[in-house]
Amino acid sequence: IKDNNILLPEWLAYHYTVLPLRRLIVGVDPLSHTDPKPILNAYGSIGMNISVWTNDSYWVDGREAHEKKDFQITNETDHEALRYRYKYRQKVFYKSC
Repeated sequence: IKDNNILLPEWLAYHYTVLPLRRLIVGVDPLSHTDPKPILNAYGSIGMNISVWTNDSYWVDGREAHEKKDFQITNETDHEALRYRYKYRQKVFYKSC
């Protein structure tokens, strides 16, 4: 999740009711400016089992510079490196789930 807190309650309510979703693992984007935990805690109180993961929860360093946890994003970081980092982060998250 990255700053989509305004959509989160509706998404959770829909999936809780229709699926019914009872287990959810949420990966919070490290560049996110908002915290989804207050919203997620409300749904946890009605029976959803929700885990909130940050990079510290699942990150595994790879070989490339953009695959390192301590990779620094600066104004000089090119878009290709950012895209590769995003894809690597998603892959590691999926494997951890």
